Amino acid sequence: RALGGSAELRGNGVVVTRDALQRSGGWPADALTEDLELSTRLALAGVGVVPSVELVVREAPVAGLAALWTQRVRWAEGSARRYLGLGPSIVRSPGLAIRRRLDLLAYGAQLALPGVVLGAAAAVFLPIRGRRRSAVPALLVGSYALTAVAVAGVAIAELEPDGRPPVGSIAVRAVRTAVFSGLWLLVVPVALLRIALVGGELRYRKTTHRRVDC
Repeated sequence: RALGGSAELRGNGVVVTRDALQRSGGWPADALTEDLELSTRLALAGVGVVPSVELVVREAPVAGLAALWTQRVRWAEGSARRYLGLGPSIVRSPGLAIRRRLDLLAYGAQLALPGVVLGAAAAVFLPIRGRRRSAVPALLVGSYALTAVAVAGVAIAELEPDGRPPVGSIAVRAVRTAVFSGLWLLVVPVALLRIALVGGELRYRKTTHRRVDC
């Protein structure tokens, strides 16, 4: 919010006015992740996205690990393609405030984070002969892990509907969430490789979902 409100649409529970949709060029049906594509187009059109924290929207989870991997790779590839296509417009946009531009570019820059963290992890854990290990990679990996747990913990505490649960419960759930989110460290490099190596027509790989009774 301090940087200008460039939050992103996340598939479920999306509400967009007809005027905003027209100003952003219409619904991007040809995009791999149309919600993320539309988010950036709305920002370029001067339309802010506001999270509705009091609204609860349920979604059906994917039906297995293979489907989860396919889904996450698709999301990462769609996000990367979005920035490759719209990145120059973000940089050059005369109507975009500097802080909103920095917000959008900072979010896009996180696509480089998995490579940095994995490289640092390799420097920490892989055997090195004849050289003294540097403490910098270990600090980088540790700070990434602690930040992931801290952010998850704050989100869990703030969104708990029945008041804040015990700190121990929040900590356990935060660690579980951070470990699950660590899947992105593997997904993003694979998605970038797909963009670089896989040519031809863009294909949407549908995933099966498990029914959830609300």
